[in-house]
Amino acid sequence: MASEKKSANTTNTTPPKAKGKSGSATASKEPGLSIFSDRRFPIVAGIILLLWSFFLAIALASFISSAATDDSIVTKTQVTEAQAEEAQNLLGSMGALVGAFFFNKLFGFGSFLFIIQFFTLGVNALLRRKLFKMGKIVLFSSLLIIGLSFWGSYLQNFIDPAGVLLWGGAFGDFLFGQEGILMHQLKPIGWLS
Repeated sequence: MASEKKSANTTNTTPPKAKGKSGSATASKEPGLSIFSDRRFPIVAGIILLLWSFFLAIALASFISSAATDDSIVTKTQVTEAQAEEAQNLLGSMGALVGAFFFNKLFGFGSFLFIIQFFTLGVNALLRRKLFKMGKIVLFSSLLIIGLSFWGSYLQNFIDPAGVLLWGGAFGDFLFGQEGILMHQLKPIGWLS
């Protein structure tokens, strides 16, 4: 009786899988997700992220020293060849545009922490292992980005309020600029005047 139960449990009732030309079992793959299953994808993505982090580092560092001269290029909608030659940024007009976007339109000095995020994500993808703990890096650098943006804008109000370079970027200016929402809320208290 025990042997009958054992043989009943071990019988295979599922039909065998169909074999493809290569002899392996074929599985239904969605065509849109096949690029992510390719083992070359993380390597290519890692290289692109590393190159982007180096490009961003040079563009931001160069934008700090050339913001006043490159401001005319950044404010125009179309960049001509003549304007590209007069860009003082080390990466030309493209570096000036990227530097202005990350620095003045986003988070100011806090934008330098994006370099760390892109670099660590690129190294992890390239090596295909978690060399850096991305959760902690993204969390702490994001908090530092917001903090640096806040304090950069706050300090710029006292040191260089009419400067071309927005120390806290548009985000810090929105919070604590001369017309920022926190500046208007806290100014009546008196400790910021």
